[in-house]
Amino acid sequence: MTWKIVVALFVGVLLGLVTQAPVNKILPRVLPDSAGVELYELDGTLLDGHAGYVRAQGVGADDVRWVLHPGSLLLGRVSADLEVSMHSRDLDEDNAWLTARVARSLFGNTIVAREIQAAAPLSALQKPLKLPYLPVDAVIRLNLDELRVVDMAPERVEGLAYLTQTQWKLGQPVALGDYRIALSTPEDAVVATLSDSDSAKVSIQGKAELSAERAYAVDIQLKPKLDTPASVANQMKALGRTDAQGWYRVRQDGSF
Repeated sequence: MTWKIVVALFVGVLLGLVTQAPVNKILPRVLPDSAGVELYELDGTLLDGHAGYVRAQGVGADDVRWVLHPGSLLLGRVSADLEVSMHSRDLDEDNAWLTARVARSLFGNTIVAREIQAAAPLSALQKPLKLPYLPVDAVIRLNLDELRVVDMAPERVEGLAYLTQTQWKLGQPVALGDYRIALSTPEDAVVATLSDSDSAKVSIQGKAELSAERAYAVDIQLKPKLDTPASVANQMKALGRTDAQGWYRVRQDGSF
């Protein structure tokens, strides 16, 4: 038993030394170039640190803060509580933020995030995420139980997203109310199921899917309500003919 105690003490001391090391001295040296991550304005320690700016996979973020859980290293993974803000250096709008508990395997390319809370203007995400043009803008809010990413492709996602402060952008901006999106991964694709709320000015139903190969397919139906603004109802006619129940159908596919 003595040798086990000695090993445990040694590992504990080693972890203490590593996690308390100045982050601006350690991370730039240990992070491989192949990771594709740029770090600037580092301060604090590996255990409790901050980066003024981080850029990865073509997306930049200001004010990244983390608190590392050193015990997770003994289980073969890096785990940390993460807070991220994104501002105008890469986005067209301010006030995009995210908090989550994130873990990455030391022996693979699997990243798991839990307890995810996030918000961002939808229009601000179009450029960095290469989203197709949408005739609406909104603040998208995420409340996800889990997001699992393998080799930078989503493998599992469970939770809800909300579109609030939604506006119709064609012509004069018009408030459209709030909408709900249920996110799941029933098979090999992320599926977003859309629905409207009582405050919504346009009825919506349908799904959007994103495959592991980053191909997307959108199939949704829209229908004006009795209180839909006349300008919006008229512009919706550009979507084509309605079916017998008055629904317009929108289909689109492509890849990121």
